[in-house]
Amino acid sequence: MMSRNALSNPGRFDHEAFVHLLIKQQAGITSRKENTFIQKMLDESAEARELFDEVHETSRNENWEPPHRKRFPLYIAAGVTLLLATGAGYFYFRETAPGNIPLKTLAAPPGANSTIKLDDGTEIRLNAATTIRYPADLKRSKRREVYVEGEAFFTVSADPQRPFMVHSSLANIEVLGTSFNVRTYDSSVRVSLVSGAVAITTREGEKVKLNPGYTATLETYIPQLLVSAYRPDTVLGWLSGMYRFENTPLRKVCRMAERAYNIRISIDSDELANVCYTGIINARKPVERLLEDIGYTTAIDYNFDGTGQLHITPACPK
Repeated sequence: MMSRNALSNPGRFDHEAFVHLLIKQQAGITSRKENTFIQKMLDESAEARELFDEVHETSRNENWEPPHRKRFPLYIAAGVTLLLATGAGYFYFRETAPGNIPLKTLAAPPGANSTIKLDDGTEIRLNAATTIRYPADLKRSKRREVYVEGEAFFTVSADPQRPFMVHSSLANIEVLGTSFNVRTYDSSVRVSLVSGAVAITTREGEKVKLNPGYTATLETYIPQLLVSAYRPDTVLGWLSGMYRFENTPLRKVCRMAERAYNIRISIDSDELANVCYTGIINARKPVERLLEDIGYTTAIDYNFDGTGQLHITPACPK
């Protein structure tokens, strides 16, 4: 998902938003649109090229390796920005933020989950290909606010004087002490409540309060929140590496598989991409297991090309 901050004012170079995109690119979770935007800025802006060179020069000096391998600290010169690679993601310290409290960014790359615990006791589990921004010192912050791109499960520490707010590109979620799941993949937002209470407010001002066991979904092409009951194994299965699908087009299944396995997948047939699949991705098993399961109901062939990209095609008649 494209960072709104990066494009909110095309006439002004947004230093912080561009560095945020560079972090995501280092983590391997930028979209094609974001990569195109980064390249456009590099072509047009000397300041963007300087930032790009600083990030990549520092990563080379620190022997940085791509995500899913060993990680090393990254430091940007001049004391303006600090990058720290750790665990399954990257922290980005911003020099200033509302209330003069720095913001951190953690990016969980494709193929890896990550867990963080905020200093107020809130625990957040990030699914693969997810980024989250949050105040470096919540105890000094008058408001507990975080920003999510991807999917995350929250167990929020209760503090009636300071409600917890989760921001996404399409809606904001106001929280008291509770546990819930937020998913913002594919230009949509889905909030699923496990316990407690949340209120979701869209950019257009529509507000919905959820009860436990229900989910609220907002798509870019549907201008209202849709509320329905959910199956816990379908919504929360990713916490144990399981992704359940019911009558889901293969194109959507493969997008999730790309994030879970950190691979690129091409379905080389529009007709095949729209075939529906019911089953499970077990991210702890090789991707070949998923392909075998798909093959039980749909005749397919597959191969990995020289770049490691997986190609899925209709099976040739024998």
